[in-house]
Amino acid sequence: MGNSHTAEPDSAVVVDGGLCLPKDARALYTDGSHWVSCFAKVQRLPLRTFTVQPECVGFSGVVQCAIVVDANSLSCACDHFLGESDEQIEKVLLEELENRLSKVVATLDGHKDAGEVAEMAQKDASVYLRLMGFGIISYSIR
Repeated sequence: MGNSHTAEPDSAVVVDGGLCLPKDARALYTDGSHWVSCFAKVQRLPLRTFTVQPECVGFSGVVQCAIVVDANSLSCACDHFLGESDEQIEKVLLEELENRLSKVVATLDGHKDAGEVAEMAQKDASVYLRLMGFGIISYSIR
């Protein structure tokens, strides 16, 4: 016996355990329907685009990011965000992006325009977001 679970276009189905997987194994599905043992734990991970607005002294930004759909990134995202609500994920992303923007603004020597700040902040933030399984789609500063 088992259940069929469908990965919707904006989510991944994550299966932990069950009769068909070795102990401590995890299966990730990003498309289609998949049969799952009734003893497995099934959760969903959002693959939608998150839009957050980091702010720092004199600068405010709009950043769009999403989980990168490859095996390593999905695994990282599961480790950090599986079981979390969209609001909690957005909160973590906002905190990280504000920290990275603050770091860039603190290192400014003289006046830089918003484009340069955005480029520097995106470069810095992308490294840290990648460790959480996310990629930056767009980054702009006002």
